[in-house]
Amino acid sequence: MKDHKSIIDEEHNIVWANDVAGQLFGSDIVGKKCYTIYQGRNEPCEECVVRQTFADGKAHKNKMEVIGIDGNKMTFCCIASVVARWEDGRPEWVVGICRGITERE
Repeated sequence: MKDHKSIIDEEHNIVWANDVAGQLFGSDIVGKKCYTIYQGRNEPCEECVVRQTFADGKAHKNKMEVIGIDGNKMTFCCIASVVARWEDGRPEWVVGICRGITERE
């Protein structure tokens, strides 16, 4: 499985996603909340690497389980890092790169 990648804004909206993300989670995910698409939640996850990166501007990594549009559970190792900053240095966009590790688990 290839990496799924997305760029997220301060409000947790997906502003860009690669084709792999579209295949796994749906072709219409841009403009939707990342925590809704990837976790089926109504609010950001406490352990979310994107949330942590927006909070401190540093890269973060974790393992997470998600459910694809086909209903299958998948495990990913995800890294989030700042891809663009506002003039004052705050993160504007965060990129999330997630590698599928379901087979290893």
